[in-house]
Amino acid sequence: MHPSELLAAVRTAQNIPSNYRLARVLGVTDKTVSRWQGGENAPDDPMVERLAALAGLDPDLVLVSMRAHREHTPEGRARWERIAHRLERAAVAACAVLAVCGAPDNVSASTHDTQSTAADSTVYTLSALLRRVMAPLFAGFGVTLSCR
Repeated sequence: MHPSELLAAVRTAQNIPSNYRLARVLGVTDKTVSRWQGGENAPDDPMVERLAALAGLDPDLVLVSMRAHREHTPEGRARWERIAHRLERAAVAACAVLAVCGAPDNVSASTHDTQSTAADSTVYTLSALLRRVMAPLFAGFGVTLSCR
């Protein structure tokens, strides 16, 4: 993920109209945001985590992607891209599990029918966990997750 993509995601998610306004929210100068936007440099890891959270993205996935972008050597970039690819594959596998298992339609995230079977409970727990984990993972790659 290029820093400009991350900044655009934050501005969209937070309804921030400009880099100037974004700089004020982040407590940095507008010149700093402009440099990130132009690719002259990239935010440090704590700022990447903060930006990812503001954008509603998985901070770990964004960090790995940003590390690949920052890397100066082909070997280093390839290493971080391999890690990102592994995360993608894990996300796809988890989505497949979610698609197969699914959550019972009559179970909400905040309540659980005490008369349902232990299997339903396990499926619900797995489905809820995977939904919570999968959406940010895919969002980090610009994909909207819709498993049902």
